[in-house]
Amino acid sequence: MLPSSPSRRPQQGSYPSYTSPKVEYSLTQAGAALNDAVHALAEWGKKYASPVDGHAERAEAAEGSEPVPSHSAQGD
Repeated sequence: MLPSSPSRRPQQGSYPSYTSPKVEYSLTQAGAALNDAVHALAEWGKKYASPVDGHAERAEAAEGSEPVPSHSAQGD
């Protein structure tokens, strides 16, 4: 908490301004080589996410526990 006395508080603008440096990222050749595999894995996940979620919910219901909320692969 700042002191209540105006003479003891820092004056407006007395703190130096700071700007974060700009950083640009890019993939390495090794990272770019994984691009096709990652996209194929994402498509596999979209295709099989619903059946897997259904199996998990049925298994949890059979155990008598609360089902874990499913997450849609389409971002719903």
